[in-house]
Amino acid sequence: MPRIHFSIAAFAAMTLAAPMARAATFDDCSGFAFSEVAEISGHGDGSVKVITPGSAACSFKLKGSDSQGENLFAGDNVVSSFGATADEALKITATFDFVSQDSLIGFDFFGFFIGEVFTPIAGLSSLTESGTVTFSVGAGQSFGFFIETIDDVFGRAAARVDVDFTPVPVPAGLPLLGTGLGLIAAFGRRQKA
Repeated sequence: MPRIHFSIAAFAAMTLAAPMARAATFDDCSGFAFSEVAEISGHGDGSVKVITPGSAACSFKLKGSDSQGENLFAGDNVVSSFGATADEALKITATFDFVSQDSLIGFDFFGFFIGEVFTPIAGLSSLTESGTVTFSVGAGQSFGFFIETIDDVFGRAAARVDVDFTPVPVPAGLPLLGTGLGLIAAFGRRQKA
């Protein structure tokens, strides 16, 4: 009987120690989708364009809504987003160049989202901003980038974004922990029998 328990523990250790294959790399921004939500009109006129088609990079230009002729002074709040769902834990690093054609600061924002939490990172203090942002997501979490247009008039905001995805490795001690727990379970069963 002890051999069977050891085999189960050994199998568990090998399973935990096996490297995980990366199912999706988001090359060419594959797996990403554009969406838009407007509070009043139900639609906007934002867009996205993948800049590096056919490459291993994910670079795109996201344009916010600006329905001047349609919603003039309507004050429609429109969120244009480009996002995906992570198939594994990822560290995401994005460099961006943001510009708003609005005449006042604070009416167009650019940022990132994880799940339903939207974090603005540009447009809060200037009509043009550049920078880098890094955040992490877990397997199965939705994430992406957005432009929120508060008034949907007076000019469109846009952001050029270059994204790098790095898989988050399994902690080195995790396979050892699995082996230890398997051995404890094996010896516990042996003593009860």
